[in-house]
Amino acid sequence: MKLFFNILILLTLSTNLFGQTKIKSFYFFTNKSKPTIYSQKQFDEFNRSVNMGMAKIIEINAFTDSTGTVTSNDTLAMERLDYFTSRLKNPQNIKTNAYALERPYPLPSALNWRRVDIIYDITLGNQTNDMASSEDGIVKVEQKEIDSTALKALLEDPIVEVEPNLVVESSYTNSLKSAKPFVLDIQFIEGTAKMTVGSDKEIKKLIEFLKENPEVHATIRGHVCCGNNMRISKARAKEVYKSVINGGIEKSRMSFVGKSNSEPLVFPEKTSQDRQMNRRVDVKFDLP
Repeated sequence: MKLFFNILILLTLSTNLFGQTKIKSFYFFTNKSKPTIYSQKQFDEFNRSVNMGMAKIIEINAFTDSTGTVTSNDTLAMERLDYFTSRLKNPQNIKTNAYALERPYPLPSALNWRRVDIIYDITLGNQTNDMASSEDGIVKVEQKEIDSTALKALLEDPIVEVEPNLVVESSYTNSLKSAKPFVLDIQFIEGTAKMTVGSDKEIKKLIEFLKENPEVHATIRGHVCCGNNMRISKARAKEVYKSVINGGIEKSRMSFVGKSNSEPLVFPEKTSQDRQMNRRVDVKFDLP
């Protein structure tokens, strides 16, 4: 009896989610083409749900951080993509993208961009038709016809608020609307204000956004980890500022400031990943 009610509750919840696109993310360490052990286990469970007909994959997107060259990141994104497609039964009809440093959709709560995102629909396949049968007015449900634990894991995944396969509203636009700073995908050579190879992609995207929105003002803000260092935070913000100005944006629309370590994203800093997240340059958009 308990099983009967648990399954009916899960079915009710899942029915409300039909037609909504969901996303599951899997993470990697720097320069690794194989996911973390935890993400490997997560994918194995998710793939089992797909094979049971409980979920249908629509799209798989692979990303990297900006460490290394553009070429090496493109290759790494392909290798990360291959890890997942090689483990699927029928990957031929699934759209795949090795985006590397590109960011085609906003994810404000993203843990990091060393990741692969799988976009999917909860379907339950043909099992929904066979799940319940009526005999003499009594609904019967067989335990083997649904894995309630697997379904619960799918229900917990976040919903993607954009249509798959479409270029969506940029993260810059979302940042402008929310009045929250947007962290730029820009890295610097350790201890310097010199940007690493590949950072120019983010600069070009920022310039394009500002040209398309001539009323917007942008403040570039530099941050550091591991203690106070106003000099380097300001120098890094100025380097990005200069690059945007050189790209054709008027000085009157731009400013820069060093924040040192006064606004950490993670506190206290316990790991190298914490320090990397705090060591950043972001942009704050304003309208006059």
